[in-house]
Amino acid sequence: MTKHLLLPLLMMFVTLTSASLAKAHTDVVYSSPASDAHVQTSPEHLELRFGDTVRLMRVNLTDGAGERVRVDFRPSRESKTDYRIDLPTLQEGHYEVEWRAMADDGHTMTGGFSFHLGESAEAHESHQDSASGQDAHEGHH
Repeated sequence: MTKHLLLPLLMMFVTLTSASLAKAHTDVVYSSPASDAHVQTSPEHLELRFGDTVRLMRVNLTDGAGERVRVDFRPSRESKTDYRIDLPTLQEGHYEVEWRAMADDGHTMTGGFSFHLGESAEAHESHQDSASGQDAHEGHH
């Protein structure tokens, strides 16, 4: 009879453990600016939405030179899914966001993404090509 109870108990343990581990590894499901986005104007806020409630412990923003940009962030005392962090006016260029969060069960997670402020490289090249083409065309008049 002990063998008959062992298998159901083992299956229940595996199920509960799996659910706990899945919850411990939530990730950002939405961000603004979006990952790899090219934005034209300086965003007023950084928005992060997680797949489950977490305590956001750290947010770092660095520019293309690797210099840290000061943001108005304080670690959260309560768990929630949505966070909004005020940003200073940013200069054109590449930015990296790194975050660290703690799940309700104490597991910590880290992640990050980047975005670009200003013209994308493709738009810049296209603009340069059309400007040089325009100059060449105007020279033939």
